[in-house]
Formats: sequence, structure tokens, C-alpha cells
Amino acid sequence: MQRLLPAILLIFLSVNMLAAQSGSIAGHIIDSKNSEDLIGATVSIEDHKEIGTATDIDGRFSLDGLQPGKYHILVTYVSYNSKVIQDVEVKAGEVTSLQVALESNANELEEVVVTSSFSKENVNSLLIMQKNFASVSDGISADIIRKTPDKNTGDALKRVSGVTIQNGRFVIVRGLPDRYNIAMMNGSPLPSTEPDRKVFSFDLIPSFLVDNIIIVKTAEPDLPGDFAGGVVTINTRDVPEQNFLSISAGTSINTLANFNTWYSYQGGKTDWLGMDDGTRALPSGFPGTETITSLANSANTEILDYSRLLPNDWAFESGKSAPVGFNGQLVGGYKKRMGKSSNFALIGGATYNSSNKLSNYTRYDFASDGTPQYEYNDAQCKNNVSWGSLLNLAYSINDNNRITFKNSYTVNTDDIMTVRTGDEFSNVRDVQAYAYNYIENSLFTSQLEGYHYLQGSKIKIGWNGAYSKTTRNQPDYRRLYYFKNYEDSAYTTYVPFGSASPNYGGKFYSDLSENNYSAGVNASIPFVFMKNTSTFKMGTFHQWKSRDFDARVLGYVVYDIGKFYSDPGNAEIFFQGPDEIFSHENISETGFRIDEITNPSDAYTASSQLHAYYAMLDNQLTEKLRLIWGARIEFFDQKLTSFEYGGTPVDYQTSSGDFNKLPFDFLPSANLVYSLTRKINLRAAYSKTVARPEFREVAPFSFYNFDEMESRIGNDSLGRTSINNYDLKFENFFGNGQVISVSTFYKKFDNPIEQKVYPGSGAGSRTVTWVNADVATVYGIELELRKNLDFFSKFIHWNQFENITFSTNLALIKSKVDQSNDPNAWKPERPLQGQSPYIINFGFTYTEPVSEFGVGLFFNQIGRRIDAIGDKNYPDIYEDRRPLLDAQISKRIFKGGSIKLNMNDILAQSLTFYQDQNDNGKLDENVDDTIITKQKLGTNISFSFSYNF
Repeated sequence: MQRLLPAILLIFLSVNMLAAQSGSIAGHIIDSKNSEDLIGATVSIEDHKEIGTATDIDGRFSLDGLQPGKYHILVTYVSYNSKVIQDVEVKAGEVTSLQVALESNANELEEVVVTSSFSKENVNSLLIMQKNFASVSDGISADIIRKTPDKNTGDALKRVSGVTIQNGRFVIVRGLPDRYNIAMMNGSPLPSTEPDRKVFSFDLIPSFLVDNIIIVKTAEPDLPGDFAGGVVTINTRDVPEQNFLSISAGTSINTLANFNTWYSYQGGKTDWLGMDDGTRALPSGFPGTETITSLANSANTEILDYSRLLPNDWAFESGKSAPVGFNGQLVGGYKKRMGKSSNFALIGGATYNSSNKLSNYTRYDFASDGTPQYEYNDAQCKNNVSWGSLLNLAYSINDNNRITFKNSYTVNTDDIMTVRTGDEFSNVRDVQAYAYNYIENSLFTSQLEGYHYLQGSKIKIGWNGAYSKTTRNQPDYRRLYYFKNYEDSAYTTYVPFGSASPNYGGKFYSDLSENNYSAGVNASIPFVFMKNTSTFKMGTFHQWKSRDFDARVLGYVVYDIGKFYSDPGNAEIFFQGPDEIFSHENISETGFRIDEITNPSDAYTASSQLHAYYAMLDNQLTEKLRLIWGARIEFFDQKLTSFEYGGTPVDYQTSSGDFNKLPFDFLPSANLVYSLTRKINLRAAYSKTVARPEFREVAPFSFYNFDEMESRIGNDSLGRTSINNYDLKFENFFGNGQVISVSTFYKKFDNPIEQKVYPGSGAGSRTVTWVNADVATVYGIELELRKNLDFFSKFIHWNQFENITFSTNLALIKSKVDQSNDPNAWKPERPLQGQSPYIINFGFTYTEPVSEFGVGLFFNQIGRRIDAIGDKNYPDIYEDRRPLLDAQISKRIFKGGSIKLNMNDILAQSLTFYQDQNDNGKLDENVDDTIITKQKLGTNISFSFSYNF
């Protein structure tokens, strides 16, 4: 690799130097009615038709080796009006992008040639593509993402209408919780990345990998049917329009982490890569669960030898500031024509980011009678390392056949040190506690796809095979607890005398691995119906998932209570600090030993199979009316093998079955589009979808979360949810990338899956699980506006108004769950768990075209939502509203170079979870309501420099 990297850089530089003497025109040709790619359209220079090319299977073309200047471009296609685009300017070393929409003239006897300007044609084609989506959809493209401070797709998604992000990584569409949305990459589903949730962590994917993100909000037969909010499709960068090489580097700070006390501990040599080098792994020679358990229940001192194999890794350091963060990326693209009609292209790169964040938490909990149980203050110091790599290859055999091979690998790791102080009222004492948590996530995806066009019949065939693997490694999650009675002067540690506890000198190890295989094939067949072109599409999709999870729960205990108290001086070791308490000198018959409480329920294996078949019709009924309709059937089987806590076997198995007693899920859908004008649509849609339990939601595994002071356990009686969806939308694409839209929606849920919390009898004994409610309804309205401010030029003479764009979207949502039949419910009616009543996004962007000086300001806020449902003795827990304000300043400093200053979460408002005791719909912090958690965050500020060769 050390020899190969300089050679690759040299090739990129050489190619770019040669290409710098000439320019290119590259673009996309589509049908103006349905946005279909036009394959085999001819693109040439009007006065020199010998300089020309044909569009490929994606409707794309490239005219290379052109001298700088202005050209008239002629586009022709059989049965379509020809079009001449005037004054297309070519610059040395650059690619001019051209998007063209052709109109059919199948009913005309004579050829018609339409003349258009370069700028107008690009704008019209962009509007046509957005307008002709089959379903109610929204999205964001790479060029818009580059104008924001967003480093990953989790950040970028919150700019999309009706979308919010939870914890910086989990997507919420139309206010619905993350479990009702699905993620796809390049058309293939992505697996869940969290062991305790049905969710994909979008911060795993760096934004530089992304070409565009589309969120489909109404179902289509050719999409998975397991959603209710949206299908989030990430399309990674594919074929470059020109050879390029780009490099960037930067630094970052967090206003809390870099100006306050920072806690850290000694890790491994490869922590900077987000990969544990084995430092935190169980030592070689440490025996399995059965051996440790048998020795712990005997008088065999061999357990002490095994206990000493574990390192004394409880020491930590405190400093005045966290290290400064670093980010960088390298990405390049290469394209080469291999013959008359074949070409090869690749795009590859890597990105790296290391950042530090300090969060100050205040945590509370209350008994069912309202008695306070504790008040803790946590300083949580988190180092996040994320990096990703991408290699996409594409080979066009000819204009009608193309094969692509897309690969990506990402790592996202959190290294967290938590220091806790506070009062434990239930035990009448002060507390000091420590937690050392290292969570390593990785995602590998590989996809092989083929696209084929049968020129005679105009049939399009697509196929794909994909593999993805998700891993989550949590090695040596350590927790240590000290306390002192109010009248005492010194803290003493608590080490159990009997069985180990994960919270008191506990050590937790877990590994999760999930493999996902999928394959699909589809065919699109055009035909004429009612004198208009229609399309019949059919296909099949198959997916096989398997997950293995296992954990070990260890902890220190007093070896022998009798021997321990045989010498009163032994008690002094309880007053030793974290760096000494479990030293090897204290591992003895009169001190401590390791114990294991791993239960059979701490491991499970699971698998699922999905076999889907669909058929759909895209009918252009009249010049203005279009109907996309069809059905999808899904055969779904899910299995999970584990044990109850006491060792009773659990064999969970479920198969899909429609409520109409069909042995599969029958999922019809219809999208109706009426074009009032070329720029205005009215849409109506109906679909039936489902939401199935995730592996973790049915697994009996119980995990204790030190941060949240609660245990999570699955529910193997959980059932699937059936959803009926109705949508109406008005949209007006009124020019120059501007749009205004209004949409309404209504959803009815049968057996919705929700997260429920049960109070405990003591501090830290709360339990969270998943349950089915009976029925829920959700309805709302979405408003979106994207407009430049050129109209201000009429009042104020400044030619820069057209370079300022204002975008905003607002969603107002009402949800209702009827729980009048539940005698333990907090109240007879409440919102759906995780559903936000409103979502607000707005942003301003300004880009001066000559100097390329840009400024962006972005705001996001959601209304309060239920984090977990409670009961009449322990009210629902709400997440309060929290405003987010981000900004970016960018400037081109010389040809090919640019600098960016990003500021995320400028307001740095606290995030609060609470119980609305007086039920007045708002947080009354100092009156009646009870705070569960309050998190204080800092502002993230980063600076970067990039250069394009």
C-alpha cells in the first residue's frame, strides 16, 4: 500500500494536468413527461455534427476534449422534438453540466426543432425530474449538502422536509419514531446498527460519499413494505463526469470539551482508528463462563489466578481541556473510454474524523409515590472516531449494458469516560461512580448491479446482488461505585460480598454480528395505453438476515467474607481509589476475586427471510393524469433462539400473515398525479404497509444501561403492526430550483409497537421493554418553500439577491392512541410514542458566484414527544423541544482551493426529559413536573481547507 498510494496519486495528477488544457460537456437526457432516461439519444455540436456521442443506459453522455469557448449543442432522438441548447460555455480543465428534457412528437408528422438557452434548459430539466417522481418524495443532493456544515448523512437528513434526527444519527420522518422508517443504500436495505433498537445509524456514512438522498413517503410496489414514515435511500457517488482528485483537512473544538475538565483513561494503540487492538479484550487464557462459574462456587483458589489475568485498568486522568479534533478526506475519480461505445469509471476515497464532546447530565428518578430516589451529576467525555472508504466501479459494455460494483466500509466508535457525583436519597448517601465504555461499530456493504436495455422491444432489465455486514463490539464496559453516608467524611467503594453486579466493579463484554444477503431482479416493459406511453414493471426481491449476539457479565466480589473480616485492617482497601482497588495485591483470599453472572439469556441467535414479489403499472391516462398502481406480496419468516433469565429455552418464530388470513402480507398501493400545468402537480396516494419487530425487541436479553440507570429487555410476544396510509399533496416548481408544496396525510396503525418503562423499587431498577398498543392514528400537514430572494431587487437595487436562497418546511402532526381499555394507563388518550407534534426547518444560503464566498444559516426544532410510555403510577416520559442552529462560512481562496468554518448547535440549549405531572402540555421545571434527565451540550466549531486538483 505504501508503494501503491504514490502511484495512484501520480496517475490522478498526470491525467488532470493533461485534461486541464481542454474541457468537457457532460449531462443527462430525459423524457419531459415521465423523467425516463432516453437511451441512445444523439448529442452533438450543431455546426460540427461529426463531434458527437450517444447517451448510455442511464441517459448520460460526455463530449470530451473540447477547446474552451461557447457551443450550440444539438440533441436528437427518434419520435422526439430535437432541441438546440445555445451558448453552452466550455472552460479549460472543467466539465460543464447540461441537463436536457425532450418532448415526444409521436403524433406529429414533421420534425420540430426547439431552441433553448443553456441556463434555462438546466433549470427546466431539474424541475421536471422533481415534478415527475412517482410518489410523494423529498430529497437533498450533494451540491446542497456541500453548502451546509454537515459531515455525515445524519446531519444532512435534518435539512429535508418533514425529517428530524434523534441523537445525531437516527432518522424520524413525519415525526414517526425511527422504528417506522427503513434505510437503503443504492437500492439495497441496510441492517439495524443498534443492539437495542430497530434503527440505522446514519452518522456511519460520511456526507462526501453521498450523491443524493431521497426520502419516499408513500409506498410503491417496487419498494420494501416495512415502513410507515419513509424509505430513506442513500445513493453513493458513482461515475464521475471528469477525472478529479480532491483533498481536505481541518480541525475542530467543542466549547464545553475544550474549556472544561476532561476525563480520559489509557486505551489501546489503535484507538485513533476507532479499533480496539485487544487491550480491552479478555486476556488470552481466561476461561469460559462454565469454568469461572464452577470455580466461584467452590473453595478452589485457582479462581484467583484467573482473576489476576485481568489488568488493573481502572485508573483515569483529568485535564484542563480535551484534545483538538481532526478531520480529513481524500477522494478521486477516473473515467476512460475503452472502445467505441464502452467505458470504465471508478470513484474512490476515504474520510477520517476524530472529535471530542463533553456533555453534562443531571439525572433524577422517582418512586411510584413521587418520592425522589436520586439526583446525579454526570460529566460524560466522549471521543468519537469515524472514518469511511468507498470504491465504486462501473463498466459500460456498450450503450445498452452496464455493470457496477459498489463497495463501502465505515467505522464509527465512541470512547466514553463518565464521572458521576450526586445524592442517592433512597439509601441516604452521597455517590461517586465511574464508567468506561468503548463502543465500536462497523458497516461493510458490497453491491453488484447490472442494467440492460433491449433496444428492439425497449425493455429495461435490472438486477442486483448485495451483501452487508454490521458489527458492534463493546469490550470491557467497566463500572465502579463509591458512596459515603451523609455523616461520613470519606468515600468507600462497594464490592458485593455474594454475587457480582454489573454496576459495582462490573465488567461487561458483548459482540454483535449481523450478515445481510439480498438479491433482486426487475423488468420494465413500455406499452401504449389510451394513446399514451405506459410502463409495466415487475420484479422480485429476496433477503436473508442472520444475527449472532453474545455477552459476558463479570464483576469483582469479596473472596470470602469470613477470611476478609478475620483481620479488621482488610476493610481499608475499600477506601482505595479506582487505580488501586483492583490491583493484583488485592486479589487474594482476604481480598477480591472475579465472579461471573452471565445468564443463558445473555446470548441469542436470530434469522429472517423475506421473499417479495411485485407488479405495478405506470399509466399516463391522459396528457395530465398519471396513475402508478400495483401490489406487493411479502413472505416473511423470523426466528430467534435464546433462553429466559432462569434458563427456560425460548424459540421465537413468526411468519407474516395478512389480517385477511392470507399467508403473506398483501400490500397494495396507488399514486395518482394530476398535472395542472407543466410546473404544478396535485397528488393523491394510498398504500398499505407493515412494521415488524426487530430481533432485539423480541430477545429476552436484559442489558443494564449505566447512563440511563435502567434495564432493557425484549418481549417475545410482540406482534407486527399494520398501517393504512393516505396522502394528498400540492406542489409548484416555479423556476430556478424553487418550489412550494402543501401536503396532508393520515395513517391508521393496528397494533403499533411502542417503548414502555416500568418503575423500579430502588435507585437504578427501572425497566424498559416493547409492547403493542391496540390502535393509533396519525394525521398532519406539511408545508415546504424553497425560494431565492430576487424579488427584493424591485425594491432594493442589489444584484446579489438572486444568490440568496431561503428554504423552510413545517410539519404539524396530531397522533392519538386510545388506551381507555387499559386500567393502568396514565390517561385514556395520549400521543403515539416517539411522535412529534411539529417539525420546523428553515435555512438561508448565500453564494457569490465570482468570489464563491458563501454563508449558510440553518435552524431545526421539533415539538415534545413521548420517549417512553408509563402508567398511572409512573407517568409517560417526554423529550422536550430543543432548538438547533447551525452555520457555515466558506470562501474560494484561489483556483481549486476553499476554506470552510462550520458551527453546529450554536444555541447549545439543554436537552430535557421529564414527566408532565400536571398534564398541561409543557415543561414546568420548577413547579409540578419531574425532570428525569437534563443534558447540557456545547457548540461544535470546525475549520477545514480543501483543494481540488
